[in-house]
Amino acid sequence: MGIDSNFSGDDRGPAGAADKAAAAGLKLVSERGAPMGAAGGTAPGVPGTAGAPGAAKGTTGPAGAPAGRGEGKTSRQLPLWMFGVLFVLFLLGYGYQTHHASRLEAEVLRLEESLAKAESRLESHRTHLLEIRTGVHDLSARLESLRVLIDRDPTAEAQKPPTTALDTPSTPEKP
Repeated sequence: MGIDSNFSGDDRGPAGAADKAAAAGLKLVSERGAPMGAAGGTAPGVPGTAGAPGAAKGTTGPAGAPAGRGEGKTSRQLPLWMFGVLFVLFLLGYGYQTHHASRLEAEVLRLEESLAKAESRLESHRTHLLEIRTGVHDLSARLESLRVLIDRDPTAEAQKPPTTALDTPSTPEKP
């Protein structure tokens, strides 16, 4: 036979006294996991009994559970000075990041100026190289006409020198 915790009256049978003696050695556990003692506690939602903490004073917490220490506080609170320390640390970090960002911005500007100078030098080198190529092309055309002149037989009739791509007009002739 089990023990009815809501039953506070007479024994129901011959084993009633033995059941009570066995129940005195048991520890009941509340919803929060704290032991309530052998004489103890009640199920949640059942008004307090004579051995429950706070029952002597008659105070009960939410849902009829006995009011214990720290029931109003459900979370841990940090001291106010910790917020001050965290704020100062935040300001130091923000200041460092701002300083570092301004240094990086100055570095970017310096590198952009250097890139612009390098691009202008590269363009001037390209222009110079184009002028050299044009001069070499003109020189090779003149050398070709000079070779033709050198290879020609002086006793042969005067022939017209061969025309090169530079000597021919680029516009077609009209018929």
